[in-house]
Amino acid sequence: MDRIKNIATLLEKNTLVWERHFTVTPVKLWDAIANKDGLSRWFMPTKYEIEDGGRFSFHEGWDGIVSELVPLHHIVFIPDESKDAYLRFDVIKTEAGCLFKLTDKMGPTVDASRKFTDSPDRLKYQPGGIGTHWSGAVSGYHSFVDSLETHITGDRQQHFLPYEDLNDRYCEALKEWHLVVEDL
Repeated sequence: MDRIKNIATLLEKNTLVWERHFTVTPVKLWDAIANKDGLSRWFMPTKYEIEDGGRFSFHEGWDGIVSELVPLHHIVFIPDESKDAYLRFDVIKTEAGCLFKLTDKMGPTVDASRKFTDSPDRLKYQPGGIGTHWSGAVSGYHSFVDSLETHITGDRQQHFLPYEDLNDRYCEALKEWHLVVEDL
């Protein structure tokens, strides 16, 4: 099976990060992540108050607060269901443009088998157990970052792996990652 281009990095058992370099200004990248119209184009339909302590609502009922917002640097979303979880977008200026990081930390009680009882194909694999990522979530975040790249560059000719292929490949990657984590 081919390697996943721009594969996520496992930071901790329940924390993954996706990184992508862009040859754009931080202002252009920030506009794509810090306004709800830009965010809705590449991430998911979103409603949020762009301020510290503002409320957000992502598609599929994931609601919470914007716990940190530092313009041109980062935004942190904390879901209502777990104060131990977060989704963070970072913009880091580089010599060639900027680096985007999407970091997702799962809450300790997230159980994919309970969360998606009506759609078992979405949770195909959660090898790290409760409180860790499952392949569907990981593939979704990867696809979102691919969509951000298309949104930022305007290049619609890029060939990214379809979600289903990502899901299959991340099933294997998660299994390998969690075997390594258990051995530590």
